[in-house]
Amino acid sequence: MDLSARLSLRAQFIPRALLALEDPDWRSAWSRERPYALAYAKAMGDRAAAWAAMDRRTVITASDIDAATTKLRGYIPIAGRWCPL
Repeated sequence: MDLSARLSLRAQFIPRALLALEDPDWRSAWSRERPYALAYAKAMGDRAAAWAAMDRRTVITASDIDAATTKLRGYIPIAGRWCPL
């Protein structure tokens, strides 16, 4: 991943993580949602890598992250349930 991809991920997810950490019961929520969050992260990484490979690049860029996020937006099956993203 290049710097632009890292910055894109940070911009998307750090505000959400900080908001979630404000909940006093965040550990319990994380315990419940961890499998879904990790499955989403894997799916997004796989999709971003596929976008990069289509362009014959070995590095994921912010545009790959954005394209992967758009592709996965909506509903995808994760761990046996349909999960809104």
